[in-house]
Amino acid sequence: MTLTRDKRLGLLLLQAVVLLPLWLDFPLGVLLLCVAAMVDLALVSFGVKSPLSGLWKVVWVIASAALLVSEYRSLLLIEPWVALLMLMFASKALELKTARDAYQVLHLSYVIVMAQFLYDQSIFAASYALFCVALTLSVSVQLNSASTPTAMSLIKRVLSVIALTIPAFILLFLFLPRLPPLWAVPQISTDARTGLSDRLRMGSIGRLIEDDSLALRLVFDEETPPLAGRYLRAFTLTDFDGSVWSNDEPIERKQRRVPKTQSSSQAYQLILEPGSSTVVPYLEYFQGTHPLGMTLGTDGQLRSDSEILKRTRVALQYSVEGNGGGILDSNQYKRAIALSKGSHGQLASWVREQGLERLSVEERLTLIRNFFMDGGFRYSLTPPIAVGDPVDDFLFSSRAGFCEHFASAFAVMARMAGIPSRIVTGYQGGRFNPMGHYVEFRQYDAHAWTEVWIDGGGWRRVDPTVWVSPERITSGAQSLEDLPRFFDSVDWAWYRRFGSDLLWADLVLSLNALQHLWDQRVLNFSQKDQAQILQWFSPDLDANDSVHVALAGIIVLFVSIALLESIRGGVSLTRTNALRDREYLLRGLNWVYPMHGFTHASPLKSMSLPGDGLNNSWILAWNDLVHTYDRVYYAGQQGEQRSLRQALWRWQIHAALATMKRILRTKTGLGKSG
Repeated sequence: MTLTRDKRLGLLLLQAVVLLPLWLDFPLGVLLLCVAAMVDLALVSFGVKSPLSGLWKVVWVIASAALLVSEYRSLLLIEPWVALLMLMFASKALELKTARDAYQVLHLSYVIVMAQFLYDQSIFAASYALFCVALTLSVSVQLNSASTPTAMSLIKRVLSVIALTIPAFILLFLFLPRLPPLWAVPQISTDARTGLSDRLRMGSIGRLIEDDSLALRLVFDEETPPLAGRYLRAFTLTDFDGSVWSNDEPIERKQRRVPKTQSSSQAYQLILEPGSSTVVPYLEYFQGTHPLGMTLGTDGQLRSDSEILKRTRVALQYSVEGNGGGILDSNQYKRAIALSKGSHGQLASWVREQGLERLSVEERLTLIRNFFMDGGFRYSLTPPIAVGDPVDDFLFSSRAGFCEHFASAFAVMARMAGIPSRIVTGYQGGRFNPMGHYVEFRQYDAHAWTEVWIDGGGWRRVDPTVWVSPERITSGAQSLEDLPRFFDSVDWAWYRRFGSDLLWADLVLSLNALQHLWDQRVLNFSQKDQAQILQWFSPDLDANDSVHVALAGIIVLFVSIALLESIRGGVSLTRTNALRDREYLLRGLNWVYPMHGFTHASPLKSMSLPGDGLNNSWILAWNDLVHTYDRVYYAGQQGEQRSLRQALWRWQIHAALATMKRILRTKTGLGKSG
């Protein structure tokens, strides 16, 4: 069967809609080749050009293969295979002629829809995938219809199919056992993802201010802590070479014994977005035990046994008060006090002038704090490029920078004054969503601060940013919009421009809360959640009974659907029997005859008309009856029921008139007897 132009254009629309989300994640060359194939189909459908010859199709295949080889030099990741699937799907547009080609496009469209979830599992991606499935069903109905169905009948057919499948999906999702994958799929590369790093250079965190991607979320069982107290530590950086902080000699990963504090601990859920690091940010101060599969080192870093390549939910506890944890042996002391020889000359001169060696530790820290508060320092999004020694230039020349400038300079000053210090990077502040009752941290909430060692008190957090820009800590990263050139240099500034529009703000918060609910209830649905649902039905059920519940539910669902279909089919069967009764009546009048030895799908088409006694109007009435019958009972166009009844009565009137005419002929001897 050759496809009509309308059917080819419907398939072309399906290809464009299904491929749309993937085009955003793949190279421009893949997009151009896919578009070229579909444009060729459009031009052929409208008669502008003839189909491509076999030679040009070979050229297209060679160009696609060359593109894949040039863009992806390794086949160990999933991207080149998805790109190949996209090109294969689009290439069907070059040979879309018969129904067999159309069915291949329909079947591949479902595979493409599933491939979208490799890159996005949000509720919006799921909604778009459902739309693609509905569109595929619509094109399938159109492809199998004898005539063009009406929009309303098409919508009803698609919605009825989806309505029958959704209950089955819900049952399988809730009760099918949560099993690990049977094979490992190569993970998508995360090398290009931005975020915190295990190395800190002045200006590195400042670049994250342009990244509004979600980093993590916190859900508190009790009261949410104030914004100024929400410090999430990730990396501990002790080694400094004069410009870069790092952790070149990681402390042995072993469980750190956290001393109990007087204040009670509070529980919270950490929902971490996927990344390429093993470090897990957590809310200071850590309390209780670390989760299975993770280790809290003596340097304060919480690490997972493997890279966090998927959204992960971790149950943790924190204490409102500091616990003075950590250790400082001789080796760690040397690392926490070390400075490069001959570096930071201006700072060394200032330390000698102040006579810090004669002061106590608290007095030294107070003197350094006064230096920052009274020295004309300012928080800036566009600090000047350092000239010469970066620490000296910042402290005595530019005096403008981000949190890492202040933390790094303070740590060097503390070491110069004989106080062990180190840098901690993580997140601070966040945004509370009152509709979802959680706190979200984005990459622009990244922050750096300092820890100093106090004999008898352990490591103490010192954040010099508070002395220069207290609103950064008390109001979060949103306070930065008041800085010069903010709206010119920050990509997420559009999010804040609508701050005065309460309707827009409520919409953004509602969408974020909806996504959070989707992540919690769907993407993070675990075996534990499944067991809770089973016990809600019966306390005697556990996770081992989930497969029996799933099978029982599917059986009940299918039996219910079959029962409903039989009831609905009984009505249709009654109508069909009534129509056949009329056919038998016509047979008895010798106006339709069975075609012996020939089987046809339509009972009306299995009849033949006599060769005499019928004029053209009667033949047209018969043909109208046959075609209308086929549209109703074989093309699913239930809206044609009224037309079928009208066609049947028209034919019966013609048949009755013909019967009377034949009777008169028989009685008068002018025709054959019946």
